Amino acid sequence: MIIMERSHAVIRLDPHIWTKCQAFATSVIGSNLDKYESRGQENFYLIKEQISQGKLAEFALAYFFDVLGIPCSPPDCRIYSTRNKSFDSDLVLDNATRLHVKSITKQSAERFGLSWIFQKEDPLVMEPEPMDWVALTTIVSPTTVKYYGSIAAENIEYAELKKAILRKTKCAIYFDSLDKEHLNLLPC
Repeated sequence: MIIMERSHAVIRLDPHIWTKCQAFATSVIGSNLDKYESRGQENFYLIKEQISQGKLAEFALAYFFDVLGIPCSPPDCRIYSTRNKSFDSDLVLDNATRLHVKSITKQSAERFGLSWIFQKEDPLVMEPEPMDWVALTTIVSPTTVKYYGSIAAENIEYAELKKAILRKTKCAIYFDSLDKEHLNLLPC
């Protein structure tokens, strides 16, 4: 079910989708640990939850676009070796728009502010292309995702992270600083 609000959409999913996301995270985490550790992240439980939540946001947006009749690739649930991981988009819309899905939990948003984190080395940050869009979501619960819209990657101004330990390798978008004029529920 999708509830459209003036400034966002609330997407409700079946509980089995969360179970699928957790199973994916359990399978993929072993191939990701060294990358997370090199970025200063070592909490195994937190890493698994973040992978699950990111995948949930992908499923929510794939469902959102499907309901609206916009062809969209399904979330990729394949397990890649470390050397085969990439910064490729999470979803691709029928018009070739590459959608990079970002998520934050409601609890993290309350603690750090509504924001989304990126790797500084990500080509999306360093050299965005015109077909790259970033979809901004909040995980409200294991069955509910709030979608604020998408913004063309070339219109994003990144900021320094509030959490000092991650500043060396990461940057962020803060919702309060975002130019809302560039935010659209339908990337185009």
